[in-house]
Amino acid sequence: MIDAKSEVKILKALSKLLEDRNNTKQPEPDKYSVIDEANVCMITAKTDDAKKILLRFIDVENQKKDVDIEYTSEISVSKFSTEYLNRILKIFEYSDSVKLTMGKDKPITIENRDFKVLLAPKVGDD
Repeated sequence: MIDAKSEVKILKALSKLLEDRNNTKQPEPDKYSVIDEANVCMITAKTDDAKKILLRFIDVENQKKDVDIEYTSEISVSKFSTEYLNRILKIFEYSDSVKLTMGKDKPITIENRDFKVLLAPKVGDD
């Protein structure tokens, strides 16, 4: 269960990544995911507490029905913006346990019992 103090921290972290839509409409039960404006990360709510928090950021009216994410790349090393990664990690500061999965040419997956985030690798030399 996410306590009130943790909820405030999560909301602050999410508001630095996503537009707060102050949404009150409920999406379809399996559509509690949102992609940031830069199309760099996707955040998915896994628990009811997380769904209540993420609801503020979901554009229910214009939400895509199905999000298919395909990862193909010819790069041999995956690079990620540490600034963006730090913003995402703030979502998980309240949690004692966070699973981080990464692999060559794949996004980083960061998840705990409440949220799952996919962060796409940087493309190019910048």
